[in-house]
Amino acid sequence: MAGENAFFLKTRHGNRSEKTLFPLRRFTFVTDIDLKKITTFLRNMNQKDVLSQKVEYNFMFWFHLFLTMLSWFIPFLFWWPLVLTAYSIVLLQFVFFKRCLMNEGHALDDDGDFTFYAFLLEQIGFRPNRAKTRVFVRFWIYIILGTVTILWQIVLGKDHLIHFTDLFNLVG
Repeated sequence: MAGENAFFLKTRHGNRSEKTLFPLRRFTFVTDIDLKKITTFLRNMNQKDVLSQKVEYNFMFWFHLFLTMLSWFIPFLFWWPLVLTAYSIVLLQFVFFKRCLMNEGHALDDDGDFTFYAFLLEQIGFRPNRAKTRVFVRFWIYIILGTVTILWQIVLGKDHLIHFTDLFNLVG
Protein backbone atom coordinates (compact mmCIF):
# COMPACT_ATOMS: atom_id res chain seq x y z
CA MET A 1 0.00 0.00 0.00
CA ALA A 2 2.99 2.31 0.46
CA GLY A 3 4.14 4.38 -2.47
CA GLU A 4 1.54 6.27 -4.48
CA ASN A 5 -1.37 5.55 -2.14
CA ALA A 6 0.28 6.09 1.25
CA PHE A 7 3.28 7.48 3.03
CA PHE A 8 5.19 6.40 6.16
CA LEU A 9 6.53 8.43 9.05
CA LYS A 10 9.17 6.76 11.21
CA THR A 11 9.61 7.81 14.84
CA ARG A 12 11.52 6.63 17.87
CA HIS A 13 9.91 6.01 21.27
CA GLY A 14 12.63 5.27 23.79
CA ASN A 15 14.46 2.18 22.54
CA ARG A 16 11.85 1.19 19.98
CA SER A 17 11.07 2.69 16.60
CA GLU A 18 7.66 2.80 15.02
CA LYS A 19 6.43 3.25 11.46
CA THR A 20 3.06 4.88 11.01
CA LEU A 21 1.25 4.48 7.70
CA PHE A 22 -0.88 7.36 6.48
CA PRO A 23 -3.02 6.22 3.53
CA LEU A 24 -3.98 8.64 0.76
CA ARG A 25 -7.35 8.34 -0.88
CA ARG A 26 -7.20 7.43 -4.55
CA PHE A 27 -7.35 10.39 -6.95
CA THR A 28 -7.08 13.07 -4.27
CA PHE A 29 -4.67 15.81 -3.44
CA VAL A 30 -2.26 15.66 -0.50
CA THR A 31 -4.49 18.10 1.39
CA ASP A 32 -7.11 15.35 1.73
CA ILE A 33 -4.90 13.35 4.14
CA ASP A 34 -6.64 12.53 7.42
CA LEU A 35 -5.48 15.62 9.32
CA LYS A 36 -6.87 14.41 12.65
CA LYS A 37 -4.68 11.30 12.46
CA ILE A 38 -1.60 13.35 11.63
CA THR A 39 -2.15 15.93 14.36
CA THR A 40 -2.72 13.17 16.93
CA PHE A 41 0.46 11.47 15.74
CA LEU A 42 2.52 14.66 15.92
CA ARG A 43 1.16 15.55 19.36
CA ASN A 44 2.03 12.09 20.71
CA MET A 45 5.41 12.06 18.99
CA ASN A 46 6.79 14.69 21.35
CA GLN A 47 5.48 13.08 24.51
CA LYS A 48 7.66 10.87 26.64
CA ASP A 49 6.66 7.25 26.62
CA VAL A 50 5.65 6.18 30.13
CA LEU A 51 7.69 3.02 29.66
CA SER A 52 10.83 5.09 29.13
CA GLN A 53 10.43 6.75 32.55
CA LYS A 54 12.95 5.48 35.08
CA VAL A 55 10.95 6.03 38.25
CA GLU A 56 12.42 4.91 41.54
CA TYR A 57 9.86 3.12 43.70
CA ASN A 58 11.48 4.37 46.90
CA PHE A 59 10.04 5.87 50.08
CA MET A 60 9.45 9.22 48.36
CA PHE A 61 7.38 7.57 45.59
CA TRP A 62 5.12 5.82 48.12
CA PHE A 63 4.89 8.96 50.27
CA HIS A 64 3.95 10.99 47.18
CA LEU A 65 1.30 8.41 46.26
CA PHE A 66 -0.05 8.48 49.82
CA LEU A 67 -0.29 12.30 49.84
CA THR A 68 -1.89 12.29 46.39
CA MET A 69 -4.55 9.85 47.54
CA LEU A 70 -4.99 11.69 50.86
CA SER A 71 -5.58 14.99 49.05
CA TRP A 72 -8.88 13.60 47.78
CA PHE A 73 -10.10 12.85 51.31
CA ILE A 74 -8.77 15.68 53.49
CA PRO A 75 -11.87 17.88 52.93
CA PHE A 76 -13.67 15.40 55.18
CA LEU A 77 -10.82 14.66 57.58
CA PHE A 78 -9.37 17.97 58.79
CA TRP A 79 -10.53 21.42 59.86
CA TRP A 80 -11.21 23.59 56.80
CA PRO A 81 -8.53 26.32 57.43
CA LEU A 82 -5.85 23.60 57.55
CA VAL A 83 -7.16 22.01 54.37
CA LEU A 84 -7.27 25.30 52.47
CA THR A 85 -3.76 26.13 53.72
CA ALA A 86 -2.44 22.77 52.48
CA TYR A 87 -4.06 23.22 49.06
CA SER A 88 -2.71 26.79 48.86
CA ILE A 89 0.83 25.61 49.59
CA VAL A 90 0.59 23.03 46.80
CA LEU A 91 -0.76 25.64 44.36
CA LEU A 92 2.01 28.08 45.31
CA GLN A 93 4.56 25.35 44.61
CA PHE A 94 3.24 25.09 41.03
CA VAL A 95 3.18 28.87 40.61
CA PHE A 96 6.74 29.50 41.80
CA PHE A 97 8.58 26.32 40.80
CA LYS A 98 6.40 25.31 37.80
CA ARG A 99 6.62 21.65 38.87
CA CYS A 100 5.95 19.25 41.71
CA LEU A 101 8.95 19.19 44.02
CA MET A 102 8.20 15.64 45.18
CA ASN A 103 8.75 14.21 41.67
CA GLU A 104 12.45 14.83 42.02
CA GLY A 105 12.56 12.57 45.09
CA HIS A 106 11.63 9.51 43.05
CA ALA A 107 13.29 10.53 39.76
CA LEU A 108 10.10 11.27 37.79
CA ASP A 109 10.99 13.62 34.97
CA ASP A 110 8.07 16.05 34.74
CA ASP A 111 9.29 18.05 31.76
CA GLY A 112 6.67 19.11 29.25
CA ASP A 113 3.22 17.95 30.21
CA PHE A 114 4.23 14.82 32.10
CA THR A 115 2.89 14.65 35.69
CA PHE A 116 2.69 12.14 38.51
CA TYR A 117 -1.00 11.67 37.73
CA ALA A 118 -0.22 11.03 34.04
CA PHE A 119 2.40 8.48 35.10
CA LEU A 120 -0.05 6.67 37.41
CA LEU A 121 -2.87 6.69 34.85
CA GLU A 122 -0.62 5.45 32.05
CA GLN A 123 0.74 2.69 34.29
CA ILE A 124 -2.78 1.26 34.57
CA GLY A 125 -3.52 1.62 30.86
CA PHE A 126 -5.24 5.00 30.50
CA ARG A 127 -3.81 7.47 27.99
CA PRO A 128 -5.13 10.89 29.05
CA ASN A 129 -4.34 14.09 27.21
CA ARG A 130 -1.27 15.12 29.19
CA ALA A 131 -1.66 18.86 28.68
CA LYS A 132 -5.25 18.83 29.97
CA THR A 133 -4.28 16.47 32.81
CA ARG A 134 -1.49 18.81 33.85
CA VAL A 135 -3.79 21.85 33.99
CA PHE A 136 -6.43 19.87 35.88
CA VAL A 137 -4.12 18.37 38.52
CA ARG A 138 -2.02 21.48 38.97
CA PHE A 139 -4.85 23.97 39.28
CA TRP A 140 -8.47 22.89 38.97
CA ILE A 141 -8.34 19.88 41.26
CA TYR A 142 -7.30 22.02 44.24
CA ILE A 143 -9.92 24.68 43.47
CA ILE A 144 -12.58 21.95 43.27
CA LEU A 145 -11.41 20.20 46.45
CA GLY A 146 -11.20 23.53 48.29
CA THR A 147 -14.76 24.30 47.20
CA VAL A 148 -15.88 20.85 48.39
CA THR A 149 -14.20 21.55 51.74
CA ILE A 150 -16.06 24.87 52.17
CA LEU A 151 -19.38 23.38 51.06
CA TRP A 152 -19.04 20.33 53.33
CA GLN A 153 -17.81 22.02 56.50
CA ILE A 154 -19.17 25.57 56.33
CA VAL A 155 -22.29 25.51 54.15
CA LEU A 156 -23.57 22.07 55.16
CA GLY A 157 -22.15 22.34 58.69
CA LYS A 158 -20.62 18.85 58.66
CA ASP A 159 -17.84 18.24 61.15
CA HIS A 160 -14.40 17.03 60.09
CA LEU A 161 -13.45 13.54 61.27
CA ILE A 162 -10.02 14.12 62.82
CA HIS A 163 -9.80 16.56 65.73
CA PHE A 164 -6.39 17.49 67.10
CA THR A 165 -7.84 17.84 70.59
CA ASP A 166 -8.65 14.13 70.45
CA LEU A 167 -5.05 13.40 69.52
CA PHE A 168 -3.73 15.45 72.43
CA ASN A 169 -6.08 13.63 74.82
CA LEU A 170 -4.59 10.30 73.70
CA VAL A 171 -1.07 11.50 74.44
CA GLY A 172 -1.64 13.29 77.72
